[in-house]
Amino acid sequence: MDYEEEQANEVEALDSIYFGHFEKLSEGPPWKFRVAVDPEAAEEREGDSAEPVRLEVTFPPTYPDVVPDIVVKYSHILPKHAEALTRHVTAEAENLLGQVMVFMLVTAAKEWLETNDLSTAKDWGTGEEEESLDEAAARNRAGILKGIVGVTPVTEESFLKWRAGFEAKVAAADVTMTAERKEQLTRPTGRQLFERDASLYLDTDVGYNDADLFADEELPSDDDDDDDDDDEDEEGE
Repeated sequence: MDYEEEQANEVEALDSIYFGHFEKLSEGPPWKFRVAVDPEAAEEREGDSAEPVRLEVTFPPTYPDVVPDIVVKYSHILPKHAEALTRHVTAEAENLLGQVMVFMLVTAAKEWLETNDLSTAKDWGTGEEEESLDEAAARNRAGILKGIVGVTPVTEESFLKWRAGFEAKVAAADVTMTAERKEQLTRPTGRQLFERDASLYLDTDVGYNDADLFADEELPSDDDDDDDDDDEDEEGE
């Protein structure tokens, strides 16, 4: 692998993808640059917090066969958050060795910020700073991080309550169902009718046996067949 060419091509592609949010810090090996992770979310923040989270990346000589050097630059989160994000992105990089990876690392960093409710600015205060990363992870697993709407831990009690409500809705819907709709749903299919009584279906041009269709027709008799045979004999003579 030509590492220098591979790295140069990736830097060029990243500059195009993140145009306006990509900053080169060197013009050749070793390549060093910054990429904004959450520029859209940063626009919603104010003051110093409006600066996006950035990944400062440096390519070692044998990248992408080794993990790049990654530093998280931030303004609206705490140092412990930046440390946790760095560990997360580095772990992702180890799973991507041998291929260009910066785009996927930036995506992983953005998703991590959103999952951990760190895309918006907060007044962390002393109490928040004292919370350990393990405690934050526990809050995240419990689904009660601030800003995550509608996420509630599922317990046996909550599940049974939900199921009871669901079954009540189904029962109510069955009561209000019109008689016509019920008849449509319970009406047997053609196959079911055939399996019940095959005589309902004849192998004729019409396709079924309905005597009313032939009520006005004069059906041929055996005598008519004999007369036809006599006529044919006379013609033969």
